Amino acid sequence: MNCKKRILIIKPILVHPRYHLTRTLELAKYFDISWYIYSDDKSENLERYCCLNHKIISLNKEVPKKGDKIKNLLILFTFYKNVSSYLSKTKFDLVIIHNNKLCFLLPLFSPNNKFALAMGTSAVTKSKIKNIIIDIQYKLNTFFLKRIIVATPWMIDKFNLHNKKIITTRWGTNPLSKKEKSFNDIRLLYIGTLTNRRIHETVEGLAIFLKTNIYTKPITYDIIGRGSKDDEKLILETVKKYNLETIVKIHGFLPNDDVEKYFSLCNVGVAYIPITEYYTDVVATKLDEYIVSGLVSIATGTNENKKVISQNNGIIIEDNPESFAEGLQKIALNLNAYSSNIIFEESITKTLSYAVGNEIVPKYLKLMED
Repeated sequence: MNCKKRILIIKPILVHPRYHLTRTLELAKYFDISWYIYSDDKSENLERYCCLNHKIISLNKEVPKKGDKIKNLLILFTFYKNVSSYLSKTKFDLVIIHNNKLCFLLPLFSPNNKFALAMGTSAVTKSKIKNIIIDIQYKLNTFFLKRIIVATPWMIDKFNLHNKKIITTRWGTNPLSKKEKSFNDIRLLYIGTLTNRRIHETVEGLAIFLKTNIYTKPITYDIIGRGSKDDEKLILETVKKYNLETIVKIHGFLPNDDVEKYFSLCNVGVAYIPITEYYTDVVATKLDEYIVSGLVSIATGTNENKKVISQNNGIIIEDNPESFAEGLQKIALNLNAYSSNIIFEESITKTLSYAVGNEIVPKYLKLMED
């Protein structure tokens, strides 16, 4: 099935290209996909994602610094004017705008296009006041667009979107390893942002677990990702405090090709997301990645994590070191009961290819209807 319809995706700053572009590469099997971006975080070579039905138009500018708000607003205004000029010369069946400041301007600049606003989440900062301000900005964007794409149904109520043309999309993810895992010992893996995730608590929990002397087999913990200087420093200090330098390895950011080997080497994924009002309903992409790659997962009890974890693929814990230690104990006692093959079989509907072909393509076609 090749719909041959054209979709333009607009995102000023493309952060974490692997997540976004891997998804739309799968979508390019059904549609002609083009991206229009101001800049990217330079973490990947974007050319590797370009092919016949998947194009990336980048202005290749420097990522704006956060401090100068007026300058950044002017950059965004100019960016959306550039997009409007491009749209006046090129026809698309659907134009998807990633939620951002001033993105409501595009339907005003180019009213003859079918726009859809992609809302990944609500604001997730530590500040309640800042979250309220950001959510007001998001709500303003929805006033100017009648088609909305949300990641989870709760966003419909939060932003009062009941009078809009809504689709809900859960993308799924590609397996980063298809290797069957052995469960003779524990090889932990965390991948993702380190900012505001309190990953140092998992290190402390590991130390508590090791002090019980219940577990005598080898154990390793690979942490992949980057975050704020304070969060990175806290993780390093915790590793040093508990003398875990030979067990816990902090790799920083790694490109996609280097990440894949850890999904083959490790057998327990860590989905440690603080159980807070602003995180509990956020879809955890990393949890999907662990499961479709055959890893067991130790996951905090957010609303979204609870929907994914089963007896066969992991356990749910609280968001504190003691509960993490208890979770490791449960995994250690049940190591022989886990099977990657069972996890693979049960997670087929969470793969990217299944989600795109069976759910997202029909929903995007629906958005294109008048």
